[in-house]
Amino acid sequence: MRDTARCIPFDVAPLLVPWAAVWQRPGLEERLHISFSTRMTRSLGRCHPERRTIRLASWLREAPVALFAEVLCHEAAHVAAFELHGRSCRPHGAEWKALMRAAGFEPRVRVPAELLPESVRIRTPARSRRSTGLARVLTGMERLGSSVRWMRRRSDPERK
Repeated sequence: MRDTARCIPFDVAPLLVPWAAVWQRPGLEERLHISFSTRMTRSLGRCHPERRTIRLASWLREAPVALFAEVLCHEAAHVAAFELHGRSCRPHGAEWKALMRAAGFEPRVRVPAELLPESVRIRTPARSRRSTGLARVLTGMERLGSSVRWMRRRSDPERK
């Protein structure tokens, strides 16, 4: 059964209101649906600007306030950039970076590991059962390439 995101048990409006004012997006805090998910183990947050939804890793509730604020601002800036510029702006493009700077944060995509609490370091992919080395994430093209090679082997009469 899939773990559904849970609504936040505390009010984040005091954090969002000043950013919305700086971004000239009054009422942004009322248009956002913010939730937590225990399933988020490799990222701190995820945003769907068109739906105005933000999902945050559940452990962020116990994280230092500065880290929580940065992650929330990062995701809220995606929604604000979408409201201001529509689909034409890139997710971490110049418009988003300008909003992050205006809110007083460094526009970064990844938080350095040393800023994360030791108990909640983001998990890396597990070791592959077939490999002794660290598992590496395949790009879509590499996956496609391995599928094509497998199909060629199956269809090649000399290899049967």
